Amino acid sequence: MFDEFDDERQIGATHLGLPGIVLEGVDDLRLFERYWFASYMDRVDFVQANDLVQGSGCTAVAAAVKKSREVDKIPAFGFVDRDWLFRHRDWDNLFALDDAVFEAATWNEEFYTTRRWEIEAYLLEPDLMVDLVKSFTRSGKGTEAECRAALERALVEIENLLLVQRLFVACHVAGINRASNHLVHKLAEELEAECEKELEAFTHENGLAAAAAVRPLLDAIVDSSPGPDEDKWRWLLRFVDTKRLIGRLSRRFDTVGDIRWFLATMMEKSGRRPQELEKRINEILVAA
Repeated sequence: MFDEFDDERQIGATHLGLPGIVLEGVDDLRLFERYWFASYMDRVDFVQANDLVQGSGCTAVAAAVKKSREVDKIPAFGFVDRDWLFRHRDWDNLFALDDAVFEAATWNEEFYTTRRWEIEAYLLEPDLMVDLVKSFTRSGKGTEAECRAALERALVEIENLLLVQRLFVACHVAGINRASNHLVHKLAEELEAECEKELEAFTHENGLAAAAAVRPLLDAIVDSSPGPDEDKWRWLLRFVDTKRLIGRLSRRFDTVGDIRWFLATMMEKSGRRPQELEKRINEILVAA
């Protein structure tokens, strides 16, 4: 029987009867196994899609879940980032304000779409911005004033980055690649003007139409942003490209390296994990 399986992971999962949770990439797998949900590993098998099929991202997750269920006979469930709606140009649901609308559009028993833009966004808890400034800057510990203002400074970044999402929408529709570090050297307060400048030079009509279509959706997000700052920060993490934001925070705070693993370590030390993701894992365990 075990000759039918590709690796020891599949043999172990089948022998133990563990349901599988398929993730988009190796960094997601590291977060789930090492930092957030290590205590679940005797009940669930975390695996990256590329371990089962070729490819990466949400498409590979779908293929991996299908292979696990139909070929390996292991019950599997996929976790995919909200940004798959960006790739599918589903702007209304990507930028939906109402959770019920978003969940109705994305719910699938076999696949869970995260409310935040990417898995990595769950590292960006508001209070951890203080730890970031206090302990992970090139110049040493941030001053007391800098630490107090950490979340306020981060909000300036995310609010301004939200306003230029329409530029990245236009580029995506036009088939123009804009790397995650595009505009990272610009001050947050300069982003909207730079966005307008680039769009004025745009010649792709469908791209411009898409940018115009999402503008009122982005304005509605700004108008609906809750207070206090902690709630606003968590709210905006749904709608802003996480990798672009992390790049801007790293530059803004002048950090010494990849902030993701610093933040993950801080979460691990305090026993914190994303409640939204844990809730779905527990639902899977009940259903499996």
